[in-house]
Amino acid sequence: TATTDRAGRAVDYAKMIQRGRPELFAEPWVQFPMSVAYRALGLPRDAERFYHRLSSSIVPSDWERCAQAELWMAHGRGVSPKTTYLCKRGAARPRLDGQLDDDIWHRAERLELSSAQHDDGTWPAAAMLAWDEEFLFLAASCRKVPGRAYATTSGPRPRDADLADHDRVELYIDLDRDYTSFYRLIIDHRGWTGESCLANVHWNPTWYVAHHATDEDWTVEAAIALSELTATTPGNDDVWAFGVQRIVPGVGIQSHAKPAAVEPRAEGFSLMMFQ
Repeated sequence: TATTDRAGRAVDYAKMIQRGRPELFAEPWVQFPMSVAYRALGLPRDAERFYHRLSSSIVPSDWERCAQAELWMAHGRGVSPKTTYLCKRGAARPRLDGQLDDDIWHRAERLELSSAQHDDGTWPAAAMLAWDEEFLFLAASCRKVPGRAYATTSGPRPRDADLADHDRVELYIDLDRDYTSFYRLIIDHRGWTGESCLANVHWNPTWYVAHHATDEDWTVEAAIALSELTATTPGNDDVWAFGVQRIVPGVGIQSHAKPAAVEPRAEGFSLMMFQ
């Protein structure tokens, strides 16, 4: 199949790197994609050898926790070394109006986004995720930062607008947990959007966004077709790595997982489990 062909080529490339650049081959951002390729080839033990080597440190790093999480998922022992989130399936889709009053959001687990510096008490934020057989849904609620100007813009949203100067929420989705390649979906306080795949901004999926704003808060709801992300509908055995951050330029970053940075640190992503 195409998947196994790509996985086989990935392993071959990794072996070439091992022969010519052993110091590069040892990097986690090379080893994790190679391990994903081994899993796709039906060789989980080859992947686990790397996970065991990386997870043996007495003081775990973020990369080591990624490896420990793979062993935890494979063998189901103890408590997850990474933060987990249960993404619940909704009986009815939300009405995308930015109000967050639908039943699906009353049932969803809440992701509190916080600053590592604990300096965000006056501008809290939270996000939620849910799904059905066709869509992945995202909701976010953000208190505006006191004293910051929130300009409004009329007219249609442009494609691939520069959102770097705007208060925004970003969702990262890593389907195969290689902690290197992931989707990036961005919504700012005006409801303007941006997206990329493997840092390629020319990836332009079809997705739907609504926003609502008051003098104190701004909220967004979004739905992206699962077919834009994956060829198969997720099930109870599927686990994606993911991250959610709010970035307020010149003020700070809020995230449910650490480390957090303007350029996302994939090794800090959490685990999304489907129910």
